[in-house]
Amino acid sequence: MLRVGTMMLCIGLLLAGCGGRRSETVKAEAELDAVTVRTGGNRAFQPLATSATTDLRTGDQLDVSASGRALLRFGDAITLEVFRDGDLALKSVPVRDSDPVVTVLLSFGALFGRVDQAAATSRVSVQTNLLEVVSTGTEFLVVSEAGSGRDWVFGFKDSVRVHSWNEPQVEWSVGAGQASWTDPSGPANEPVTLGEERWARLLAWYRSARAGSTVQDVQEAVFPDGMPGATGSAAPDCNFVLNFQDAQTDDWSKFRMPAPAGEGYVVFTLGEGQYAGAYCGGNFPLPALYGATLRMEFSSLKCQMRQVSIVSFNPVAATGAPQDNPVQMAGYGADGAQVARGSEIDTDNPAVKRLFAVRVRQPLTAVALTGSGLCIPCVSFGPLDAAPYDCSAVLR
Repeated sequence: MLRVGTMMLCIGLLLAGCGGRRSETVKAEAELDAVTVRTGGNRAFQPLATSATTDLRTGDQLDVSASGRALLRFGDAITLEVFRDGDLALKSVPVRDSDPVVTVLLSFGALFGRVDQAAATSRVSVQTNLLEVVSTGTEFLVVSEAGSGRDWVFGFKDSVRVHSWNEPQVEWSVGAGQASWTDPSGPANEPVTLGEERWARLLAWYRSARAGSTVQDVQEAVFPDGMPGATGSAAPDCNFVLNFQDAQTDDWSKFRMPAPAGEGYVVFTLGEGQYAGAYCGGNFPLPALYGATLRMEFSSLKCQMRQVSIVSFNPVAATGAPQDNPVQMAGYGADGAQVARGSEIDTDNPAVKRLFAVRVRQPLTAVALTGSGLCIPCVSFGPLDAAPYDCSAVLR
């Protein structure tokens, strides 16, 4: 069941314990109204009355509305509280009750987790589209917001480990009274300690949300005066846009373009695959990819590269772009290893143009874009807020 304003939780359990009784179900309890379940492969969801419990098995689903709340108990060690428009699918159940390792995939909504400190080997991993939280013997809150597009982690007791999928080699410890967050274009931000006033706002938001009341985005509740600055990655040194029409060439097998203000140049190389110049945005052909890779090397730049945004016009007439056009974008560090993967950012008219971005803390030495039917008019090497969503403003 998929709908706007819900979250999908896919829970997988692995067991390393011994001697516990076998358990093929997970106990779910409706704590507020508007909780429904779908069990045994049935197509229809059935209401679960307030304070009623049910046993969920592999493949069963649980739907929590904006005014509902449900509690899942994995033995005595781990409880997960789902609220604020939640949709849950149980992928597997523990073989034994001892020493569970719980993994949760959360795409939208709010989840409060508790892990019993006495169960030292018990662990819960909450994964969203942007980050992963690992908790052992603690209490924490994960919120995935549709409005801000950010995923949030708040430490309530002790600490949890957090990293973003865009920068998996960097890990933060978010302690009690701290917050960390990430957005689609970058890594998780370095944790910040919430002052007494901000923490009180978070607690008020949490109590209202879990009570089924309508609440604002958690970002607006905790940071009504704007997001804190000077946290997470340092400001990027490079900030300019390269317009591919300036190249005035249709040979993109290897080409370099100078950066403005004497900052050096960027080397563009087209890897194996088909490519050509396409007249898709102006008077000169632009690089168009047909199952090829466009690689950008930054070793000759005098500034440090941390953010790259690539626009594609994606016109079917010029490139023959398929309807489903998977694109991969990767960033590489000083040792040549991949350190980040890019994300596709929504635009006002995705049928006409697409925007891909990558942002990391450590300087990048190269970025590679692989896809089909991409016609690229320009590349921005600055903050995403300044990225050329519409390259007509850049093209001359």
